[in-house]
Amino acid sequence: MPFRPFWSVMTLFVLLSVDGVSAAEEGKGKPGAKKSAAVSGLPTLSPALHAALQDQKYVAAIKLIDEALAKPKVKAADYLLYLKGRAQTELRIYPQALKTFTRLETDFPKSRWLARARFGRADVFVRQRDYKAAGKIYQSEAERLLSDGRQNELTAIYLEFADRYFDGVPAKGPTAEKKPNYAQALTYYQRALQLRS
Repeated sequence: MPFRPFWSVMTLFVLLSVDGVSAAEEGKGKPGAKKSAAVSGLPTLSPALHAALQDQKYVAAIKLIDEALAKPKVKAADYLLYLKGRAQTELRIYPQALKTFTRLETDFPKSRWLARARFGRADVFVRQRDYKAAGKIYQSEAERLLSDGRQNELTAIYLEFADRYFDGVPAKGPTAEKKPNYAQALTYYQRALQLRS
């Protein structure tokens, strides 16, 4: 079955939604630093909040998030709002979840969690069986994901993966010797080409 760019975009959206820093930001201020898109990394959570979310204790998690957001100079407030919206969604308090996701979008218009907040709102609408409202969000996000600018970004991420596999991933163990995986590298190079065709 031929590779379909739409599904590659949807698969990569998951990876992009948890990227650490943009390609433009990584390596800022570092002479000779190689600029590349970071494909993983999340803001650090307090152990108590992490445990509450892991254990699906959403009421406790929301309380901890609200306490953290009340502090001055909160790090990753947008991420905390996203987590709060997800917790509220799981608790089925949909009006509050919509309000939280909307607050994230309004207060942090350049957040890397912005698209996740939109999908969070769409999830709430689906759970409320408001498929028309959810469909509008999905359509808007699909258009954004398939835009030329986004395709350039996705191509860069495919190329980053391809380069990593071509150069080799450090093996586990005391030697940490890099072992290239040329077949996997070729797959990502081909996907990058297909996005551009």
